[in-house]
Amino acid sequence: MKTTNHCPKCDSTKIIVYEGKSYNQYSIGATTKWGLVSTVLDRYFCVNCGYSEEYAKLDSKFLKWANEELKKEKNKRGMGDGFV
Repeated sequence: MKTTNHCPKCDSTKIIVYEGKSYNQYSIGATTKWGLVSTVLDRYFCVNCGYSEEYAKLDSKFLKWANEELKKEKNKRGMGDGFV
């Protein structure tokens, strides 16, 4: 939805975007389990069928955390790129 502007479920182009503008609005607060205080999310909604998708804002703080987590996973497995 983010890149195609089409709903993958019904192929509608009636998409509404709610952009996360701060760490208090449209954010995940319970990510401390993974070492992150909060992550701003943009949400995409299909007006036709109600399907939705969420995308994290990939700022430098998030990317630093994600790269550290990928390295930990790679070390645990002894190979691969860290993705499950």
